[in-house]
Amino acid sequence: MKNHQNAMGGASTTGTGHNGSKSVHSVIANATHRQTQEQDKENSHMANADKILTIGMAVYDDFNGVYFTIKSLQLYHAEPLKRCKITVVDNNPTSPEGKAIQEFLKKLELPDTKYIPYIERIGTAAPREEVILSADTPWVMVCDPHIFLHPGSLDYLLNFLESNNPTNALISGALISEEGKRAWLYMYPKWRGALFGIWADAISVEELDKMEPTEISATGLGLFVCYRDFWPGFHPQHKGFGGEEFYIHEKYRRRGGYCLALPKVRYSHRFGYSFRRNAPYPDKWYYRIRNYVLEFQELGWDISEIRDYYIGHGYITPKDWQYLISNPAAHDEPPSAIIIEKDKWNPANFGSQDQVPQVQQPQPQQQYETQFQATQKLADEISEIKDLTEIANRYSPQKRKVEFPVDLGNDIVVVSSNVLDLPLQILLNAKRDASVILLSTNVFELPIIHAISEVVEGHIDLRFQTNRLLEIYKPTTQINTLALDLKNQDESLLSFLEKF
Repeated sequence: MKNHQNAMGGASTTGTGHNGSKSVHSVIANATHRQTQEQDKENSHMANADKILTIGMAVYDDFNGVYFTIKSLQLYHAEPLKRCKITVVDNNPTSPEGKAIQEFLKKLELPDTKYIPYIERIGTAAPREEVILSADTPWVMVCDPHIFLHPGSLDYLLNFLESNNPTNALISGALISEEGKRAWLYMYPKWRGALFGIWADAISVEELDKMEPTEISATGLGLFVCYRDFWPGFHPQHKGFGGEEFYIHEKYRRRGGYCLALPKVRYSHRFGYSFRRNAPYPDKWYYRIRNYVLEFQELGWDISEIRDYYIGHGYITPKDWQYLISNPAAHDEPPSAIIIEKDKWNPANFGSQDQVPQVQQPQPQQQYETQFQATQKLADEISEIKDLTEIANRYSPQKRKVEFPVDLGNDIVVVSSNVLDLPLQILLNAKRDASVILLSTNVFELPIIHAISEVVEGHIDLRFQTNRLLEIYKPTTQINTLALDLKNQDESLLSFLEKF
């Protein structure tokens, strides 16, 4: 309105002639002003009517992810993006990465882009919930802040929503493998990797091209689409990471909805964090276990399978489990021998009068048995996968294959305390028919190493030994590649290698 007034030189103010009647210029100016206001309202209404989808992401210290996710939308989905709004809900807005995200969104100058600082509850569910509740479009696509939509996917999704109007469906897409040849659409209800739900067998992209939209039981939540007014909501006390899969899908079904996978909506997902060992947000096994307990109880499911899995794998002690289930809503932090605030020491909380309960630790024999049981179960899972790249994607600290800057020789010795770290990367990069000797200082890894040896059998000659390193390590001129992970190695090994 201010611009219109300036354009008319201020003539939009009602004026009168000498006889008290309105001047011709005044009448024309007012009429023009009213017409322009009505046109603006109509244009605004039409613009909002065209915006049918909010693309929202919840983020905690992942500037790079947000940057490339939004940039890819700008560059490769420019036309369908005109019918969308963008929302970023920041779970750590005061951090350097949070501030960088704010500056980036300002510089974008994209219309209908919204930044929401959200610190009420840290985790994956609550900020996703905020993305949906804050949207003012009928449809919402919630995605991780580190995904790439494949060409044509956004346009197809918008047309599908307008043509079919599946308001009671929880919609997902196809997760594409790194090499672009395979895809995953849905999950099986099985415990693995400290989570409930494992990806079903991959299908080829050629097979995916022939598929029509299909109803599924559940899938990962790296990308999902919902009708805002049908959304049933995550559990309000969810905290930290994990627990949403299968739970939210079942809530849809109980409301009379269904879960639908669109094979032509495809996305790539960055797993892991570059140069980081762990997720940047506060995360504890206790949070994840508690999420499952809360959600299973809400749905009336038996929580004994949660107990059996997490205690059996050594993620929680029986005593801590009893503490958790005695009041899951109130006990949102684990019992601990130290006082913890957001995973950091807080000396201000300590005092001579404090009586901090000590957590009962398992006896050594029980602890060893638990470790062996956990590694044996992990070994069984690895044996089922039978693909080194997929094993790396799921279990390696790197969450991917790392390309080495040098070629490996044919005769390799690897010394490490974690077979899923450096040794796994060596095996991924080794030439066919290479000979690899793996020396592990961690005796509990023996079942995992044995499982991996079966996976590579036939194209890599893998021999291995745990614990008694110096007895097997007989350096000869035949060894042309020595790979060392020096973490947790004792002085005897290093001294031996120096002499050699």
